[in-house]
Amino acid sequence: MDYKALTNFIYEMYYLTWWHRTGWDFLGIQNREPEDRLKLPLKYETIAFHEIDSARDAFFISLLEQSKGIDIRPEKAATMMLFHDSFEVRTGDLNAVSKKYTLCKTIMEQKAFRDMISGLNPKAKELLQKYKEDFDNRQTITGIIGKEADRLQMLRMAKHLKDAGYAAAQEWIENSIAGFKMEEVKKIAEKINKSQSFSKDIADMRQYANHPHQSHEKIITAKIAFILACVEHEKDKNINIELITTRALFPHIIDPLKEFYNDYYAKYFSIRKNQIKSAIKKLQTCSTKDIETKILQDAVMLKAIFNNKIHYDKKIKTEKTKFQSIFLEHLHTEAAKKIVKEIKKTSYTEWWQNIK
Repeated sequence: MDYKALTNFIYEMYYLTWWHRTGWDFLGIQNREPEDRLKLPLKYETIAFHEIDSARDAFFISLLEQSKGIDIRPEKAATMMLFHDSFEVRTGDLNAVSKKYTLCKTIMEQKAFRDMISGLNPKAKELLQKYKEDFDNRQTITGIIGKEADRLQMLRMAKHLKDAGYAAAQEWIENSIAGFKMEEVKKIAEKINKSQSFSKDIADMRQYANHPHQSHEKIITAKIAFILACVEHEKDKNINIELITTRALFPHIIDPLKEFYNDYYAKYFSIRKNQIKSAIKKLQTCSTKDIETKILQDAVMLKAIFNNKIHYDKKIKTEKTKFQSIFLEHLHTEAAKKIVKEIKKTSYTEWWQNIK
């Protein structure tokens, strides 16, 4: 097992929380911080934020399909979407204009993806390769839902920007609605497009329960959980990798914050609140395996250690800041402990320096 490669992969995922999606630049958005610091800047959508938002949408679209008797696992769709644009850490987020001047775009993306996962253990590579095939080919119900969730997330962002005064965002909305294949999702999109209160609804949810900073923390935790679960799967084939990963997207949060999720998805997705609560509760309580709980706990602690090391390497805190593996004695899995040893020896910039 190449734990240095696993460590560098996680560092690589952090860059997706720093890089913004570029298509919205054509609207001329200025990323000025709002006077009220609790409100969101307009241009806050990173690649990672798009991934986690799409993952949640895929989860709830899958719930809708499940209620109609369709055989779909929401946790599989959500996990797929957590990684669907991750290769863009190497290619950048190509907007519609950039794509016109990019020769062999598909070949470039496939190579970036293969190189990105090359150091992972066999189970992680197998799953990520299958997710990419499903998403790209859209021949399975999971792949179809994934693409619908991807497009729906873009529509929601366009609606948010249109309501903020960028009228040209309507083109994104219309193109998205025209591209939906599933009637249920098209209804959600049309409801969002016609809503007079959408921006307030989405701002409330993101300000209190789904702020970009919180989402970045959750997606890194979820991706670390995925890596740890894939390693532990080699010892215990019954470990549910996708369940563990998706549980990290819906951590235990106090009831008032849960209501923001419930209100939003109940209103626009037409899912009953008790169905939403039941689905999230099932995610959080269905595992009886002690090792799965330990993987999640290790993922949270590893994320804190990665954060600390990156701050130290950037030297963006006071001189008193030092890298400390203060959680080391509390880690449960051998994989997590070995990754900590690699964190201490590496820098967050090493993965791309090696590519050069």
